[in-house]
Amino acid sequence: MVAKGAHHRDYIGCMVKHFMNKLHACSS
Repeated sequence: MVAKGAHHRDYIGCMVKHFMNKLHACSS
């Protein structure tokens, strides 16, 4: 369960990073 949670957290982190990068690109 913990491992799954960690994986989910990593997935969310990737999504956020991608979103931020996209936002930065849009802003730029």
